[in-house]
Amino acid sequence: VQYLYNFAFIDENTGWFTGQWGIFKTTNGGLNWLLQILPTGNGIQTQIFKFKIINYDTLYGAGGYRMLPSNRGIGLIWKTTNGGINWGYQQPDTTFYNGIYNAIDFINSSIGWAYEGNGIHTTNGGGSIIFTEIRNFISNIPEKFELKQNYPNPFNPFTTIEFSIPKDSYVKLRIYDITGKTIFWVIYNFHLKQGNYRYKIEAFNTLGLSSGIYFYRFEAKSIYNDQEIFIQTKKMIYLK
Repeated sequence: VQYLYNFAFIDENTGWFTGQWGIFKTTNGGLNWLLQILPTGNGIQTQIFKFKIINYDTLYGAGGYRMLPSNRGIGLIWKTTNGGINWGYQQPDTTFYNGIYNAIDFINSSIGWAYEGNGIHTTNGGGSIIFTEIRNFISNIPEKFELKQNYPNPFNPFTTIEFSIPKDSYVKLRIYDITGKTIFWVIYNFHLKQGNYRYKIEAFNTLGLSSGIYFYRFEAKSIYNDQEIFIQTKKMIYLK
């Protein structure tokens, strides 16, 4: 038994609830619930008290905080852009102590509010998402954009994708099937610093995907004029 904090459905099959053990999602009307993983480390206390569903991909959550090096807590806003497969967080303001946000509401993906003693308001979706599961794993700055072949390949159940960006960019990385249908977004328009990045894909089993050929497409845009500066696609094989 666990305490229930928030509960909402977007249709008769797809919904989420939050409780003391985390946030859970169902895609079959509540017959089964899957725990979704929030970022950890970096002084983060992971908890979602309230959330707002924007669409099947985008949700915002309130609750949790991060302890700064000064031993001061700062409230976080949680966000996912792929239905909760991956969650990141936004850190609205580090200039004052604002506790844990325990109320949140959005009218679309850009305009929303959160509140706990001090109210905050955004008109641009809250800006960049801090995503601790994607790590800059080599300290040197790469000379060119590069998307590497996933490994292992074929794979079951996990595989890893690495990419390099020689300058700060808005980045997208999505998985799609042989028909061109997007299966899920690994990264959606995240602002990443120049560097070498590695991401472990763990969603194939949890999504119940069938064996076969899939593709991953990497896109990088300039942070100054929103122009595409690099696009590349590679093939991956999932074997159950």
